[in-house]
Amino acid sequence: MVGAQAFSQASIEGIGVSGAGQNLVTMTLAECVNIAFYNNQDVLQAQLQVERGKLALSQSKINLLPTLNAGYTTGINLGRSIDPFTNAYVNQQYNYASPILSGGVTLFKGFALFNAIRRNSFVYEADKLEVQQAKELLALNIIRAYLNVLSKKELAALANTQKEAAGKQLDRIATLYEQEAIAPGEYYDLKGLYAGDELSVINALKALEDAKLVLAQLMNIPYAKNMQLPPLDAETMTLDDTVSSEAIYEAALENLSMVKVAGLRRKASEMDIRLSRSGFFPSLALYAGANSNYSGAADIKYNEQILNNRNSSFSVGLSVPILNGFRTRNAVKLAKIEQDNALALEKTTQIQLRQIVEEAFYNMQFSKEKYAVSKRQANAFRESFQRAQSRYSFGAGTIVDFIVSKSAYDKSAINLVNARYDYVFSMRILDFLQGKMKF
Repeated sequence: MVGAQAFSQASIEGIGVSGAGQNLVTMTLAECVNIAFYNNQDVLQAQLQVERGKLALSQSKINLLPTLNAGYTTGINLGRSIDPFTNAYVNQQYNYASPILSGGVTLFKGFALFNAIRRNSFVYEADKLEVQQAKELLALNIIRAYLNVLSKKELAALANTQKEAAGKQLDRIATLYEQEAIAPGEYYDLKGLYAGDELSVINALKALEDAKLVLAQLMNIPYAKNMQLPPLDAETMTLDDTVSSEAIYEAALENLSMVKVAGLRRKASEMDIRLSRSGFFPSLALYAGANSNYSGAADIKYNEQILNNRNSSFSVGLSVPILNGFRTRNAVKLAKIEQDNALALEKTTQIQLRQIVEEAFYNMQFSKEKYAVSKRQANAFRESFQRAQSRYSFGAGTIVDFIVSKSAYDKSAINLVNARYDYVFSMRILDFLQGKMKF
């Protein structure tokens, strides 16, 4: 944790300096996630809840220990009173004092103390897992935002490449237009095409900066225009063909905290029932005490009186519940309702997880097929565009053929980028569900 804090602080300071010096700020996916973990307020609140749960568990264990209290009373008596030393009536002013030491221990309370320990133990473990759950949710959002930045960056580069290709043709056609070697309409068609590509570049750059802003906000750091993110290679991401959605679901049950948290909350609710039922049982406690007296009316030193007047006592207290307004009975009923609710929540969580796994698995299959088809389509339209561009450059093709071919290729290239990052994200989701992504 210290390393993550130091890294986060250094990264934030580096971003601040880079913003002024226009140096590149490079952050890997793991670094982005770790910075977000350190800065995110939801994670911080979950960690604070863990501290509260830890204290509650510690207190429930301490409650098994005996209690011990000390007291000291002193004052002045005026007028007629009983001398605590002689027990005789006196009519004078004198000082008095009484030190007291008392303690007790609960011997039996319907196993309430032990059930409280078990209940708080489950709650504490659930609290710790909820920190992990908050991190898992945040990590997913960071992955999505990170990949969005990469895709928008690639789309911006693609838009610029498309603009440059149109610009070269426009330069060539502009010369012919000045020489009156082509029709004016052909020149203005190509000029309009180039302007459209310029707008696409502007829009792509705007989308890129928007994506960077979203990522920076998720990490809770200042926005850095010069943020650079290493790419993720989709070609290296593969999934074992023998892995089924059921196998991924079983792995998710073992690795994700959302179901574990629900299970621990359900166990805690079971302990709440036992804790409430303890109110039906009698309680037994052992008490002990010691005290002494001092009276200024007696002509004896303070220390001698305290030693001479010492007395001690031992007692056993038994409390049997007979009628308490049915509070215990209703407390048990409420605890059972909470248990049913916790059980329903656990089952709902399992159902939701299965739905998430099935959706992610079939999205991966679809995105994989879509990516493969998009590659073939982009390759085909690239070949077609290169031929149309060559024919147009040598005067064998028309401006219409060139525009149609370029539009088809540009669209296929954009589709390929989107399909690639859809596939990468779907694979990352499955890795996450199987516990293969560690930060």
